[in-house]
Amino acid sequence: MPPYLKGLHLTIDGWRPGRDEEGFKLKEGVRRKRPYIAWEWELEYLVDLTPEEFAKRMGCEGPDRVFPVERLRRDIDALTQLLSGESPSITVVRSGSYFSFYLMGDASGKGFGSAYWDQSDLYWESGHYGPKMQEESSNFREADNLVRRLEKMEEEGILADKEIFVFTDNSTFEGTFYKGHSTSEKICDIILRLRLVQQRTGCVLHVTHVAGTRMKEAGIDGLSRGDLLEG
Repeated sequence: MPPYLKGLHLTIDGWRPGRDEEGFKLKEGVRRKRPYIAWEWELEYLVDLTPEEFAKRMGCEGPDRVFPVERLRRDIDALTQLLSGESPSITVVRSGSYFSFYLMGDASGKGFGSAYWDQSDLYWESGHYGPKMQEESSNFREADNLVRRLEKMEEEGILADKEIFVFTDNSTFEGTFYKGHSTSEKICDIILRLRLVQQRTGCVLHVTHVAGTRMKEAGIDGLSRGDLLEG
């Protein structure tokens, strides 16, 4: 949940000098252009003021009202989904199962592939993307490939109260999972889908970055290209 409070923090501090339109700090020497908001009591409406005008008129450091940043809207949407339901969800920190799953996935320009295995067998799939999906970024395709596979595993009922290790050669996917946000709204939406899977199934997820050479050695890179003999 903490990653989805970032928008609130950026909104609260967004009025400060040296912030961009999203509330993040600008590089030193770059001034923000967004004005302050103040209430004009005599005329009874809000007026935009520069930081200097605001300080002179109000005699205080911060404004009465601030502009909500775009990130706040996305965070509220995410929190609405994460907090839905009549009873609070439970976050599992230790799986009750003795067995773990291992999932690897990769995506190329035109195809995708993934495989997971447990103590008894190996399960794989591969396929080709349509023209629309091929236009998406590689970060999006690789993240979506893994999350779709996990959503499918959820539908099959095999994730409940399990521990699963997810391996990817995409550092953006790994970083966004633990950091909670990305500059890409689409990647943020995929990570939210992953968090919802984790919440619904009670599984314990570990996302680990591995080298691309290891993906090739495991044969996953070949799956994304339709090559079943690699690795």
